[in-house]
Amino acid sequence: MVAFEIIKGFDETTINEDVQMIKAGMSLGLYDFKGVLESLSNVKSDIYDETKENLYYFLGHFIGIELTDYNVESFKARKNYYEKKDFSGEFSHLFGNIFRLNAESQNHSLAQPRESGLQTDDSITGRVTINDQPVHGTFVYEKNFKGMSGITTTSYNLIPTDENGEFIIQNIHDDFLGIGLAIPWHMIHDKQLDREFYSFLDITNEINFNFDFHEAVKFKSLSLKDDVLYYEIMDPLHSDERSYYITAKHTNPAYDNNSRASYQIKSNQLKGSIPLDALRLNSNFSFEFTSSANELEISRFIEPLYLTDTFAFTVTPYFPNESDRYVSNGFFTDALSELMIIKGQETISKGDELLSKSRIDEAISWYDENRSLHSLKILSSLYRKGNTVEEDLEFSQKLGGIDISKSIYYTKLMISEYGEEENLLWNLSNIYKENQDFKEESEIYEKLILVSPENIYLHEAYAISLINQGRFSEGMDYLADHISESRRLYMLNNYFVLANLTENMDDAILKHLMSIEGVQYYSDFHELIRNGAYQEAKSWLDSQQESELNQMYQLLFDDAFKHLNTKMTYDDFFNKYIEAARTMKTDSISKLLKEIKRYHNWF
Repeated sequence: MVAFEIIKGFDETTINEDVQMIKAGMSLGLYDFKGVLESLSNVKSDIYDETKENLYYFLGHFIGIELTDYNVESFKARKNYYEKKDFSGEFSHLFGNIFRLNAESQNHSLAQPRESGLQTDDSITGRVTINDQPVHGTFVYEKNFKGMSGITTTSYNLIPTDENGEFIIQNIHDDFLGIGLAIPWHMIHDKQLDREFYSFLDITNEINFNFDFHEAVKFKSLSLKDDVLYYEIMDPLHSDERSYYITAKHTNPAYDNNSRASYQIKSNQLKGSIPLDALRLNSNFSFEFTSSANELEISRFIEPLYLTDTFAFTVTPYFPNESDRYVSNGFFTDALSELMIIKGQETISKGDELLSKSRIDEAISWYDENRSLHSLKILSSLYRKGNTVEEDLEFSQKLGGIDISKSIYYTKLMISEYGEEENLLWNLSNIYKENQDFKEESEIYEKLILVSPENIYLHEAYAISLINQGRFSEGMDYLADHISESRRLYMLNNYFVLANLTENMDDAILKHLMSIEGVQYYSDFHELIRNGAYQEAKSWLDSQQESELNQMYQLLFDDAFKHLNTKMTYDDFFNKYIEAARTMKTDSISKLLKEIKRYHNWF
């Protein structure tokens, strides 16, 4: 935007055709189509003829801009030729090829084209608006898989919206799952969407879908007095089912920006106050993310609100009951944050200083002798993740010195000293899970569910914890009672196949399974899974003759019960699964394995 303002500052004596072409490109990026045409009309020399033709073609064919007033003879001459051809999939295929090229350079197993479905007679219509105004020329596309995505991973048509913001996707494919939206970031960075950028639809039930952007959630006021944060929130889409997270993050680039302090407020608390100590209790530091090559750098242990500094505060809406509703407070930006100076500790502690000098043992002793919330958090994490460097890897470090019992001890000390705050309980449940203490893990979830019964992630985690304890049927029943069928399918198809619960399976998976010969011979294995006897089930599986069917069950077992497969990393398993699914000679087994991971974007 700054560059565009500079160009607008040119006058008649300084602007030239090079600048006009740059201005046309910028206008296109800003969706100012009239500005594109005005700039192109000022370019008379033939040096840019080909670029101009392509821009005119794009505006006329894809965006639907009427070009007759601009006397574009070259476009008119080519128009009949192009109208005889179907170019509606051009851009999606281009993006798909770019994605595959990038994927191939990173991982050859990901580079194969996605299988395409067959076209049907169905169609879907809808509209894209921002503040109730139509958006002309943004692209809508078919989704044929679930998982995180953009237009780069779809092989199906991209359809532009017309001047009324409306679109129609005709002859959608039989493996259609929903539609996605590709829209310039600058148009929505300060807006919110009351649904996802893409949504999964049943074409028989929903044939009209609208993407409606509205003014974002933001602070009407934010102030600090006597270590209490006073806030008032503005939200044009406020409803009783919506809650909010107020979050503080570092602005100082010396510290890792993954660190944050968050506090959840309910829908009826649009105006209120939060003690800073409550935010500090619910803060973390980025050591928990293991994303740095220097795991033990002190910059990763300086949590938000710990030192005196300027912090960015944001408010984000949240739908705890609906996992498929995602609301962003400005996509991929902190433009709506409020900056505020918070007084904390003026300098790092002696323990932090020792940690910064890699004198880990001395730092641990100091933290243990000078216990505070900050000290206990660091002690818990150092024993949970490791505190000695065993190996320097390309993008991370392999750490030793892990002692889960001590991590549990220090986390329990925090809880006993500072109360059963949500963040502390979550940390303790995760530590129990890592240590395979699933009974203790589930007991923590029971406490959290009492506080936040609307949180579907708690219910999911609790049910999986029951399953990992061997309480398979109980966990399945709990999920059926608390989680929607569509989300259960997203999570649990591997469990359904292992236990041969055909009544619960996705139709596509059931179709493939029914065509596989020999499934009936695994009835004893299925029964062991349903009874929660997982070790016995694995032993039974290992005793069987090698076959592709046995290999399929082995893969799904390792996928469902990761804690029982201690010899393989996630990346190793990921590559093994993909390779197996693509090399299986039994077509139905290959398709079943791919279908199970269709939700996870593996194929």
